[in-house]
Amino acid sequence: MDLFDFHTHCEKDNSIHSVDPRYSVNTKQKYIYGPHPWYLNELDLNRVESVIRANHQKNEFFGIGEIGIDRCIEICPLEQTTVFERFLKLAIELETKNIVIHCVRAYSDILAVLKRNKYNGNIIFHDFNANSETLKQLEKFNCYFSIGARLYSKNAKILETIKVIPLDRLLFETDDQENFQIEDIYQKACEVLDINAATLTSQMQSNLSKLLK
Repeated sequence: MDLFDFHTHCEKDNSIHSVDPRYSVNTKQKYIYGPHPWYLNELDLNRVESVIRANHQKNEFFGIGEIGIDRCIEICPLEQTTVFERFLKLAIELETKNIVIHCVRAYSDILAVLKRNKYNGNIIFHDFNANSETLKQLEKFNCYFSIGARLYSKNAKILETIKVIPLDRLLFETDDQENFQIEDIYQKACEVLDINAATLTSQMQSNLSKLLK
């Protein structure tokens, strides 16, 4: 069975492709599209919204993302929050099934926005990197958690957190990493979770099927 790469910045089969919002959408793969926090100073947000409105009903369109807040960049967190909330509200308006969130040291900020907006779709945190207490707060929402190359780091936090994420809420990704293939991520996850590859792969396919409904 093929291993699914939930989040990658490269077009490839069996993956969700994250399209750079600075450029036009031109892909036949499943993809997400939205204003990545890193590029807010380079983006025409009205154009990004127009592209989403024009494409959100296409079969290839998986959801809006990456949207979110990154407190490790120079762009003002308040500005990032305003943009995140704008596109979350767009997802609510369009009844978009999925949003993919980029969150760096901003889980409390993201939680505050989620609490004041009633989004009923699937919320996927890509490159999830939080402790179990934050996980408990996020589990009150319809959240999934995608994890990648951090499994190979010395990050004890994520190695412990992944063990308490319900398997039916877990996903795996390569993101923008060039040193790891999705096979590497699944292999490491099997070791950390002490689970066999067939069981884990089957569960991930089930999780994806739910997101694609």
